[in-house]
Amino acid sequence: MKKTYVAAIAALLVAAGAHADNHKKKDHAAQMTPAASAPVAAAPTGPVGFGALKLGMTRESVEALSANDGFYLTESLKPEASRFPPPNGGERFKALALTPLGPNPEKVSLTFTEGVLTAFSVTLDDATFEQARQQLVAKYGPGQQTDDRKDEQCIYRNGANFKINWGSVASRWVQDISPTEQVKSSATEFTVDMCPPSLDGPRLGASTTRFIVMEKVHVDATPKANVF
Repeated sequence: MKKTYVAAIAALLVAAGAHADNHKKKDHAAQMTPAASAPVAAAPTGPVGFGALKLGMTRESVEALSANDGFYLTESLKPEASRFPPPNGGERFKALALTPLGPNPEKVSLTFTEGVLTAFSVTLDDATFEQARQQLVAKYGPGQQTDDRKDEQCIYRNGANFKINWGSVASRWVQDISPTEQVKSSATEFTVDMCPPSLDGPRLGASTTRFIVMEKVHVDATPKANVF
């Protein structure tokens, strides 16, 4: 009887030791397992503003920008007439503004919808445009490249002919800001040229405008039926 009691006690001690070893192994494994890391925010894929000028600002906030902000208007906003009025009842204004890129005022066009800035363009000279484009590429990558320039042959009755080239070349970026909204941006060079009606008169030659454009657009997030 005594031997049976001793054997039972020994068995219990062995089982308890095994149980303790299992707990130690689990605790050690838990210590070796790295804690779950917080999700990493996706890197931005495009801009939402030009310096202190940000989409979503009220008109009053835009007009209140000062030299301390780096980007500020140097004259009052004036209504801008256009053959293509802004959608959704928006209002478009023009002005001159100083930017952090150069010492000279630049032309800006600002669209406000329900009192909030929803689109703008900043016209830049050759040097400041290239500086802005390089900064965009450095931060958001090269973007999507588009080039719709085309050649046109100018032909005259005396047999004279020459070629002109016109159209736009752009780098484009898209930034999602919600499931139903995006900001579309571009750095665009638009060249205008035309065949002169006669070779007798002066030829004006090509003219290139360079500008940065940003616009908030609505995205239709409704699932589309599979048509295949």
